[in-house]
Amino acid sequence: MIQLDESIEVARPPDAVYDALAAVERYPDWLPGVSAAEQLSSGPVEPGTTFRLQLAGPTGPIQANGMVVSAERARRLAVRGEAPQGRVEGAFDLEAAGSGTRLRVAVQIELSGMYRFAEGVVAGELRRSMPDALARARTRLEDEIPA
Repeated sequence: MIQLDESIEVARPPDAVYDALAAVERYPDWLPGVSAAEQLSSGPVEPGTTFRLQLAGPTGPIQANGMVVSAERARRLAVRGEAPQGRVEGAFDLEAAGSGTRLRVAVQIELSGMYRFAEGVVAGELRRSMPDALARARTRLEDEIPA
């Protein structure tokens, strides 16, 4: 199993950061490997909300379906997703930090079938790309959310 756990500080309030992170359709703007994203169920993001992501895979695009498992505005957004290549569970945890937000991102990925043999390579690439992804997220959030 691949486990990632990183955090950054964003110079915006937790409720605004949460709202931006809950906008699934914006994931391709800052999440590496995500080329398309859409919320499938209507209404606000809450437990049970479904979405679909298109990811860059080693042999071509991968379609992954996901569901929100926890949604606590300004505190936590957690999701679970599945694709033929494996399962992922991830969470954004937010807490006030001075005048901004400490954003913690925790991800667990369990590859299935023959993809398990590539776990070390995948884990290494994700660990290398996570700091850049979070820096892009911070820049995007601070640029798009009024101070």
